[in-house]
Amino acid sequence: MVKRKLENYIFLTLSGFSALLGLFFLFWILGDLLINGFKYINLDLFTKDPVPPGMEGGGLKHAFIGHLIITVLGTMIGTPIGILAGIFFAEYGQNSKVFRIARNIVDVMVSNPSIVIGAVVYAILVYPVGHFMGIAGSVALALLMIPVIVITTDEMMKLVPQATREAAYALGAQPWQVSFQVV
Repeated sequence: MVKRKLENYIFLTLSGFSALLGLFFLFWILGDLLINGFKYINLDLFTKDPVPPGMEGGGLKHAFIGHLIITVLGTMIGTPIGILAGIFFAEYGQNSKVFRIARNIVDVMVSNPSIVIGAVVYAILVYPVGHFMGIAGSVALALLMIPVIVITTDEMMKLVPQATREAAYALGAQPWQVSFQVV
């Protein structure tokens, strides 16, 4: 009993010391960044072009614009696909074999790490062409977004009461009208 308490105390002390050591280095790095790096954060950082190596100054304008373009394109690709697939899951495909297969694929895709998606997109789009391209980043982002949007849309569609759907059908609405205009 005493030996176990001693071991527990030793390992608890070592764990606490390790945590404090990690926090020390974290705050050291953050402090150094704030003290030495804060003077470089200004409007030029966001609006100027990068300069050649060895020259002072420059900015990250291209990085910010590229990030915005890739995000917008990824959203434009992923959102319609995800919403349409989510509507299919919630409204039309409950008993079909295609639904079960697609649902399994979505469940697997939502748990994939982004590095795996990026490597697959790199192997399919970038490697055969031989150079980097922004659309590959947009496709990778869309592939990360689609399963999340599908699951969210599916769950939101399931929250609509069945009585609302039946009321729309009773008024003569077509199934697509119920999906897109009522639900």
